[in-house]
Amino acid sequence: MIQNWKFLLILLFTISFTKSNDIHKPGKKIKNDITKDGNYELIPMINTSFPSQMKLEYFGVRKQKLGVCLIGKNFSSMMSMILCSLMKGKDYSSKYHFYDCGRSRRYISTTEMALKNKFKSVDKLFKRWNVLMIVRNPIDRLISGFMQLCYYRTWLKKNEDYCYNCNKNITCFVDKLYDELVNVVNRKKIPNQFNDYHFYPQTWQCEYYKHKKNYNYLKYPSKDKDIFYSNLMNELKKSGVALAHINFLSNKVKTFNTFHATTGKKDTKNYKQSLFKNTKLIQKICSIFYYDFIEFGYKFPKACEDIPALVNNAI
Repeated sequence: MIQNWKFLLILLFTISFTKSNDIHKPGKKIKNDITKDGNYELIPMINTSFPSQMKLEYFGVRKQKLGVCLIGKNFSSMMSMILCSLMKGKDYSSKYHFYDCGRSRRYISTTEMALKNKFKSVDKLFKRWNVLMIVRNPIDRLISGFMQLCYYRTWLKKNEDYCYNCNKNITCFVDKLYDELVNVVNRKKIPNQFNDYHFYPQTWQCEYYKHKKNYNYLKYPSKDKDIFYSNLMNELKKSGVALAHINFLSNKVKTFNTFHATTGKKDTKNYKQSLFKNTKLIQKICSIFYYDFIEFGYKFPKACEDIPALVNNAI
C-alpha cells in the first residue's frame, strides 16, 4: 500500500513537471530586429518554466510554513542563509547560526515543494504557507550579474564563461543575451540554466505565469535597504519566527557581506553611468525586461519612455 502511494506521488509529480514545460498558448514568433517605429521587439512574458537541478529555485521551511522562490542577484544567497538558520534553530548551546546549508531543502518546482511537505496540491501549499518572491529593478539586477560574472568573474574557473565571449563588453553582452532570449521564445534554444537564473527576465522565473497572484512580493533595492530589511523581518514575524531569532537575523543581514556583492564598487558605478549614456543600449535592455518593469512596478529610464505599450502577446 505504501509503495503504491509513493508511486502515485511520483506519477503526479511527473505529470505536473511535464505540463510545466509545455507552452500553453503558442503565439507568433518574434524577429531579432527593430520594429518600424525604431524600437526593438519586446521580449514577451512566456507561459512556461525551465525547471533544472542546476537552479532548484524553491526553498521551504515547514516549521514556519515559509517558502521562497530564489532568483539570481535578488538577495538569493542571503535568503538561503536565512532559511537555513530557521531550519536549524538553536544549537545545543542555545545559539543561532547564519550559514549556507546547501541544497538539501531546495526544490525543482512548486509541485515538488508541495509534495515533499505533505500537501496534495500546489494550491493548498500557497493557501497555508507564506511564499515570498523577491524582485529587483531589472537594470540593477543586470548590472550586478554582469559585474559579478563578466567583469570580476567571481568564483569562476579560467575556462568558465557565461558572458557569450564578450569579456567586459556590456554592449556585446546585451546583444547576445537578446539574441538568446529571442531563440528561446521561438523554441530554437534550450535555456542555459546558469544564465537563466542570473540574467533572464524575472517574469520568466518562479513559474510566475501560474503563481503571480500567490506570491508575497518584496522589492530588493541596490541601496538604502532599511525598508526592505524591515519588511523582510515583518514577514518572518508573520510566519511565527521567535523575536530573538528575528533580531539575530536582522543584525546578520545588515552586517554580513557576501563575497560576490558588486553594489557600491567604483567600477560598478562607472559601468552603470556609461550604460545610461548609451540610449540605444538602454532601450534594448528595456525591451528585454519590459514586463519586469510593468509587472513589478518599476519606473522606466527616461530613454525608454517612448517604447510602445505592447508589441507581442504573451506566448
